[in-house]
Amino acid sequence: MIEIITDVHNLEGTCYIEILPDIYKGECWNTSSIYFTEENFSYMLPVFEKCCKEFDYYAFNEIDIDTWKVISFELEQLKIFLTEKPIKISLKEVLGFPFVYS
Repeated sequence: MIEIITDVHNLEGTCYIEILPDIYKGECWNTSSIYFTEENFSYMLPVFEKCCKEFDYYAFNEIDIDTWKVISFELEQLKIFLTEKPIKISLKEVLGFPFVYS
């Protein structure tokens, strides 16, 4: 299960993806943000890369509301696909596998 972290006090180290519901103002680890471990976010990475053509994993990305709607729809489709218990080989088509042993 992918965990969404909502409390910055639960973060250990810096290997997280921060999603800030505001304009980036040069500060990280905002209390209004949600966080994913890098591994958890990487499973969803193909959706972000598909929906945001300029998405850069290693940069700050501004995503407009219309794109968020598309991302939300695609993540919902991914959830539906996964709940139908797909065969393992088909997972490579929709999930990101961040590490060799994922």
